Amino acid sequence: MYEVFLVETPMGDPYVNMAVDEFCLLQASKSGLVFLRLYTWSVPTLSLGYFQKAGEEVDLGFLQERGMVLVRRLTGGRAVLHDDELTYSFAAPVSHPAFGGDLRATYLRLAGALAASLEFLGIRVEVCRGGGGGKSFLCFDAPSRYEITWRGKKLIGSAQVRKRGAYLQHGSIPLTMDRALLSGVVKGAGPAEALLGQAVALREIDPALNLSALREALVRGFTASLGISLRKFDLFAHEGEIRCLAQKYRSREWNFKERKVGDLDERL
Repeated sequence: MYEVFLVETPMGDPYVNMAVDEFCLLQASKSGLVFLRLYTWSVPTLSLGYFQKAGEEVDLGFLQERGMVLVRRLTGGRAVLHDDELTYSFAAPVSHPAFGGDLRATYLRLAGALAASLEFLGIRVEVCRGGGGGKSFLCFDAPSRYEITWRGKKLIGSAQVRKRGAYLQHGSIPLTMDRALLSGVVKGAGPAEALLGQAVALREIDPALNLSALREALVRGFTASLGISLRKFDLFAHEGEIRCLAQKYRSREWNFKERKVGDLDERL
């Protein structure tokens, strides 16, 4: 049985959320540690994939009028609205004997853990085996390969980055989904009604489901599926490093600078 550090944080500032995820990736690279993190967001946030163009793809006026925050992720993929949800992240060395492997192997392993978690809630899901995502800038307009679906609709949107011999995968598990907000803030997302047939939130499957039950199910599902023991990780000793990383995610340069596909890191 392998030990994994469980990182649980209070409802998080969007920039700190991304900083903690990067911190876990760096620790996996430097120290060979493995991390599972579960977190929420203090304000509705639109996160962009690493290569997306904020000025072209986001209605910035709409975003500001509604008090939303924009942040760019370290991972690839498309825009995600983080609001009433639980987000998971998992970081490990690529060479880890139990959790390493190529992109496909790690995606499938974590998809299995997510599916096992939802089974504890009585929700049977599928792992998408085909497709390459939708045509818009929006993550939840269609499932990508190895993502979690329910009756053909996308339920969990995930993205991964590989850097310095380690990988980070994180994903959005929505309890509810404000499709009108999604349609308004992401250019080319299409009408809100169209998203009804493409994505689903957990409370549309089980109206009684709450955040606490979802969090407990994820801990049980990852533990059972991956055969791990969880040990809590104290972030306070690393507060200065995380604060420094958060400054990057707050900066206009990070969030608005154009990036070209083809850098040395893998992002999906």
